[in-house]
Amino acid sequence: MPRCYSCGTFTKSPHREFDGRAERAYCDFCHAEREWKLEGKLDETAGLVSVDSPRLSWWERVKQFLGIKP
Repeated sequence: MPRCYSCGTFTKSPHREFDGRAERAYCDFCHAEREWKLEGKLDETAGLVSVDSPRLSWWERVKQFLGIKP
């Protein structure tokens, strides 16, 4: 069982790629991620939802630092 070139996990069904010098084996997940990167799909941010939380006020940060619960 070969190891994945990217993440190092052992895989029973590797996806092999020859880059001109060496043959590299990728697991299913890393192979799919590599294909998306090559197609440019991972760079698209349209339609993604931001998970940023609103900034706390200075008083809320002080209460959080002191451990005071609301």
